[in-house]
Amino acid sequence: MLFLSTNYLYSQEPISKGSFKIGAVVFEVEETNDLNRFFIRNSKDTLIREDNPDFLFVDRNLLNTDELKLLVLQTLKKKKTDLKLNNVNLKIFCSFFPNGKIHSLSYVINSATALNLQDIACIDQHLRENFIAQIRSSHDLHLELKSIPFTVELNFD
Repeated sequence: MLFLSTNYLYSQEPISKGSFKIGAVVFEVEETNDLNRFFIRNSKDTLIREDNPDFLFVDRNLLNTDELKLLVLQTLKKKKTDLKLNNVNLKIFCSFFPNGKIHSLSYVINSATALNLQDIACIDQHLRENFIAQIRSSHDLHLELKSIPFTVELNFD
């Protein structure tokens, strides 16, 4: 188990707006503008401002997206049937340092979901401990960025 059992309460409750501590990590949960989704972020993650924002538009590819998705699926393997039955959709906003290490992770999920905050915390921890991005860009221009953003979407239908 990745987190203390005292957090069992969070695993039983639906996600709601606010700040929640799971283990040693605080997650901020906000409703999106359409109110049908929640935006969840690890509060320790900070925004990095680029010296040259034009580099953000560099054509870049995350080469091991399938590996990231597999890590998420491994984390949620006990809920696989529930996730399929409920057509759960999870968006992960990832930001990586040029060396491939994770800088920040945030998540968007439907407000009516089979996932809970404990699931998100487990995904967050599992990815941070096990995933190193493999990034390719034209002329390796991504190496000029302080942080390289990607969005990965998982559908469990």
